[in-house]
Amino acid sequence: MKYNKLSHYILSLLLSSALLGGCNKHPMAAMSEEENSWQESVGLITILEAEPLEAMDSARVPATIDVAQEASAHGSSASRSFEVGDSMEPSELSSIVRKTGLKEEAASVKSVETARCYRNALAAVVRANTEKDEAIARANEAVTNANTARDAAVASANETVVRATTEKDEAIARANTARDAAVTWANEAAVRANVAVVIATTEKDEAVAREKTAREELAARDQEIAQTSNALAVALRIKAFGEAEWKHYFGDVGSAPPLPSDIATILDSTCPFWPNNKVRDTHLLVLIPATVRGVPFTLNLLGALVKYPRHGGYKTDYSYKERAKAQIGAASPPLGAASPPRSYWVLMTRYVLPDSRTKTYEAQKVMVAAHAGRVGLPYELPHALEAATAILMHHVHEGERLFGDRPCTLTRCQEVVNGLPVIVGGFCSEEGLVVSSSDGSSSSIGVSCLRKF
Repeated sequence: MKYNKLSHYILSLLLSSALLGGCNKHPMAAMSEEENSWQESVGLITILEAEPLEAMDSARVPATIDVAQEASAHGSSASRSFEVGDSMEPSELSSIVRKTGLKEEAASVKSVETARCYRNALAAVVRANTEKDEAIARANEAVTNANTARDAAVASANETVVRATTEKDEAIARANTARDAAVTWANEAAVRANVAVVIATTEKDEAVAREKTAREELAARDQEIAQTSNALAVALRIKAFGEAEWKHYFGDVGSAPPLPSDIATILDSTCPFWPNNKVRDTHLLVLIPATVRGVPFTLNLLGALVKYPRHGGYKTDYSYKERAKAQIGAASPPLGAASPPRSYWVLMTRYVLPDSRTKTYEAQKVMVAAHAGRVGLPYELPHALEAATAILMHHVHEGERLFGDRPCTLTRCQEVVNGLPVIVGGFCSEEGLVVSSSDGSSSSIGVSCLRKF
C-alpha cells in the first residue's frame, strides 16, 4: 500500500517546520540550507511515495537516527554530510536510488535536524498507517460481525417466520379439528336428544300402559284379596282335609274340585241328626282323591300310606279280620283294589246315627233314607273306601280315633260281599282300623251317612 495525499501533506508540513524552525542562521545561509533541505525532502517524499510502507518498516528508522546522533556526537556541522546508506544495506540503497532516479549524493542527509525531522515524520507516517490498518481491520471485523449478526438475525427471523407459520398451520388444524369435533358432538347430541325424545315418549306410553295395567291388576288383586279374605274367613270356619293336607302328608293328589259356594253356610247350619250341634261339629269334610302321587287311590294304598305319614302326621294301620280277608278278597272286583274315577269331597258324620245300633242292615238303610227325605238332603251310606279314608285322615291330622273301641263302634257300608255288608270301625291302637263284614244286628254296629260334593 502507498502513502496517500494526506500522508504526503503531513510529511511536508513536518519537514517545513523543521527546516524553518531548526536553526538561527544568516538568512542567506538559511535560505541555502532550506533550499537544500527542501530538495532532500522532495527526494525523500518521492522515495516514500515510490516505496510501500511495508518496505520501510520502523526497524530501519532507528538506524537512521543512530547515524544522525553519531554525526551530532562527532560535532559535525551542517556542512558535514553523511549518507543515509550508511545505515542501510547496499541493495536497499540501490533500490531507492533506482526508484527515485536521484544520485547517491541526493540521498544523503546534511543536517542532524533534518534527520530528526525525517525520523519523526517516518514514525508518524508508520503510526498513522498502523492506526489506519488497525482501524480498517476493526472496521472489517465490525463489518464481518455485523454481517454475521445480520445473517444470524435473518436466520432467526426466518426460523421465527417458519415456526410462526407452522404454529399458525397447527393452530388452524387444531381449530378445524375442534370445529369438526364440535359439529360431530352437536350432531350426536341432536341424535341423542331425538332418541331421548323417542324413548321418553315410548316410556311415557309404556308408563301409561303400565299404570293402566297396574290399576287393572290392583283392582283384580283387590278383588282376589277380597275373595281370599272371604275364603280365609270361610276356611277359618271350615275344618277340612283337602288338597293341601294330602300334599303335606302324602304327596300330590292333583287339583281338587271346588266346594259349594255355600259350604260355610252348610257347615254353620243345624245338624239334622244332632239338633243341638252345628254340622261342622258333627261331620268330617274330606277329599277323596283319584290318585296319590300318580298312583290310583285304593284301600290297599291307603293302608300303606297311613303307616308312614310325613311331616309329623299321626301314623297308624288298618287290618282285615281273618274271615273278611277271604270274603272281601274274593269279591269281584277285589274291594281293596277299587279306585274312584275322579276326586270328590265327602261330608260324613263323625259317629253312627242315633238309634242305628242293634238294627239290621235293611233297617239301617231305611233309616238313612228317611233322614235324607226329612231334611231334603242327599245323604247316603258310605262306601268302605270313603268311610276308611275319612276316619284315617282325621286321625293322621288330629291324632283322634273316631269309630273306636271304647265302646266299640263300626258303621255299615254300601258294599256287600258274599251276602254280607262291609263294616268299618273298631279303631284301636293295636290293630288300627278294622275292615270286615257282618249281617247280624249288634250293639257295636250302627250306620253313619254322608253327602258328596
